[in-house]
Amino acid sequence: MPLDHSTTARLTAAMVLILVLGAGVVLGVALDRKLESRVTAGEDLSRQTRRPGPDSRGRGFDPGGKPAHDRRPTMIVDQVGLSAEQNEKVDSIVQYYGSQMRDLHDEFDEAYMARFREIMSITREEIKAVLTPEQTVAYDSLTADWERRRQERRLDSVSGQGGSR
Repeated sequence: MPLDHSTTARLTAAMVLILVLGAGVVLGVALDRKLESRVTAGEDLSRQTRRPGPDSRGRGFDPGGKPAHDRRPTMIVDQVGLSAEQNEKVDSIVQYYGSQMRDLHDEFDEAYMARFREIMSITREEIKAVLTPEQTVAYDSLTADWERRRQERRLDSVSGQGGSR
């Protein structure tokens, strides 16, 4: 049974989305493991932009164990020779807008993930509409296994970092 042009285009788009998602997941896991191995191997943490700490984005403490509000990450402005008073003002500015950026990032994550899940669900439903009943059962089983493995990897990476993501 030949497929019409719009169905073929939808299936192609769905497959491209799934491949891009898969590539992103694989790349993310690989980069996460590489960064973890650097930290566990004892590399100098002061060269990294994210610092280990109590929150999921590596904020909270610098490598010396000082609270983040006592010492901010090195910035370009630090290279112009700030006085102590200027440094205090810059610290205050960075702290104020940093909290706004974190809030914005959290809002983005919430909106993105809801939309992402919706698109993935629609994609899977449209793919299943093309499959035979037997293929649908196999597809559901495979996607459930993939989700389970993805969740296990996520939990493993979170427990290895000592925080939640």
